[in-house]
Amino acid sequence: MDGKPAALADFKGRPVLVNLWATWCQPCLKEMPELAAFAKRLDGKLRVAAISEDRGGAGTVAPFLAKHDFAGLSFYLDPKGAATQAFAVRGLPTSLLIGPDGKLLGKVEGAAEWDKPEMQAALAPFLTTK
Repeated sequence: MDGKPAALADFKGRPVLVNLWATWCQPCLKEMPELAAFAKRLDGKLRVAAISEDRGGAGTVAPFLAKHDFAGLSFYLDPKGAATQAFAVRGLPTSLLIGPDGKLLGKVEGAAEWDKPEMQAALAPFLTTK
């Protein structure tokens, strides 16, 4: 959000859940509160990087975030869609689980139900205790 570049290498050694979303995407907005609560519960075990694909960048995203409490999520901007191209994303929201070694472990296309026990059980083997 501060305009400084970020890379997956910044998360090396810890699993990261990359969530690609946009302020105009209704399924994204539906899952965001659950994703934020999920990230808060897993603080220290999993980092959640919410990457906005809004073309308006901070001018669009900052006012939106000021109206909502999504504590637990780290927000990034991708107004040129580089992440969607790099990960061959077909639609939003898309979430990608990246392992501590930088390898893709899993992908969810569409809104996920982050508060469901099945989702938490599926992710449990990949979480660190660091």
